[in-house]
Amino acid sequence: MINSEADNFLQSTSLSEEGDIDRDRIIDGHLVPDEYFCPVCQCLLWKPCSCASCRHLFCQKCLYTWLENSYSRDRCPFQCEPFEEGRCPPYINSLLDRLNIHCRNVSFGCREVLSYSSLEQHENMECKYRIQRCSRCEQLILLSEVDKHPTFPRPFQ
Repeated sequence: MINSEADNFLQSTSLSEEGDIDRDRIIDGHLVPDEYFCPVCQCLLWKPCSCASCRHLFCQKCLYTWLENSYSRDRCPFQCEPFEEGRCPPYINSLLDRLNIHCRNVSFGCREVLSYSSLEQHENMECKYRIQRCSRCEQLILLSEVDKHPTFPRPFQ
């Protein structure tokens, strides 16, 4: 069984959730300009999009959540009105892909450092240090420890 740190991690992020990359996960993150961080979540831009008016960049998820929950669905977080989604300049994704980023499962043993474009695939599909909940006993287990996890049936309730 995994400790409460894992339980807190699982509660704060779904297994398929992406993004939430803070400077600490980026190799030489202190050198990354502030413009590459979302003004809403303060993390590295994830699937960036922009406001056509002010051209500020946002994580796609942050912007869409803002628009859904905002008192005025036609304003960007910088109050541009009417909001119109703009294209993210292609060079932004190119620059983001040059970053080297630690897997989010580093605290559970993963030592992988990946490019921006390969991070999602690794964290959601390939990482052996992903946490999952056992469908039989509800315990949190690392994917790398599934073979060691007992397969006995769930006790009667």
